Amino acid sequence: MAPVAGAPESPGAGAAGVPVRTEAADGVLLITLDRPRANAVDVATSHALYDAFARLEGDASLRAGIVTGAGDRFFCADGT
Repeated sequence: MAPVAGAPESPGAGAAGVPVRTEAADGVLLITLDRPRANAVDVATSHALYDAFARLEGDASLRAGIVTGAGDRFFCADGT
């Protein structure tokens, strides 16, 4: 999975150092929140999500997007 280009690093980001990972396959963009513990949405994560959605909107080969959270406890938490 590739990190979102230009996404700022976020404390507690996943192994790749970015809070959002993306992977495109078969016309679908998989967007994964990857902030260990709670996948909390902070400012950096919000910006990375914006970039992922802009990619989805701007790439004519992508027909759908799926947003998911890394880990097995829950989807995400509000980090504000």
